[in-house]
Amino acid sequence: MVKGKRIREPLSEGLPSRIYLAAYPNWITSYQIAKLILPGSKPKDSAGRITKTVSNYIECFEREYRRITEFKMVTAIRSRVKPFLERLAGEFRLEPNEKAALEPYLESGFRRAVGEHLEGLLKMTPNYLSRDVNAFQELSSLLAFMLFGAKIYHTAPDFVKEFASSVVVGVAPRLLGEEETAIKGYLELMEDMPREIPLQTIIKLYGKLNRGMEMPAELSSDFSRLLELFSSLLKEPEIGIFIKETAKKLLSKYKVQANSSVRRHAENAKS
Repeated sequence: MVKGKRIREPLSEGLPSRIYLAAYPNWITSYQIAKLILPGSKPKDSAGRITKTVSNYIECFEREYRRITEFKMVTAIRSRVKPFLERLAGEFRLEPNEKAALEPYLESGFRRAVGEHLEGLLKMTPNYLSRDVNAFQELSSLLAFMLFGAKIYHTAPDFVKEFASSVVVGVAPRLLGEEETAIKGYLELMEDMPREIPLQTIIKLYGKLNRGMEMPAELSSDFSRLLELFSSLLKEPEIGIFIKETAKKLLSKYKVQANSSVRRHAENAKS
């Protein structure tokens, strides 16, 4: 990019995109952002560069000046939802009612989901935000994932929900380490989503985002690769035993429930 030239898509490229992703979950100071996205420079000096960039793209960011001591002020920054929502609406052809239903979620539950997402990424790759990042693609992919999870959670049979939840919560710490239990946070957010967006709207939104989205290369995978991954997990002694035992327990539980239901129907029929 030529120095001084305004970036056409600030949610997709350059420093504005990295700032947008870093500042989406919550208010964050320019000093904290500088430490995340410009690790090679002194945060105290590069904080000014962050503040200047935010000023040049004020349609994408909110700013607050906060006093931390009698003589010192800091600039707090948070990404605005509107630029992301407007681009979503244009690229995925959202109806006015879908857009209106989505906006409050992007301001609340989705900010928490992005916080979980970034926390996990930065634990695995501390310099993640120091390289080129397409914030729009990351956020829209995460949104599609959350919509899909909410759709499954609230429409799938109880056995499927309980099995998936048990396996994810049980396997994730074994693969990622005990501290990576933030997956529970995702599950809670998926469960709560219909409190903010009607379930039928969630299903429609997921259909639109899923059809129109070009997933990042590292996230794209065909069904055979997913089966291969699942098969490899089953071969890991601890994980394989956990998955099989979980399935066995739940099958037994739901079989008992089904048998009880059959008996009740038979007794009602006799009477």
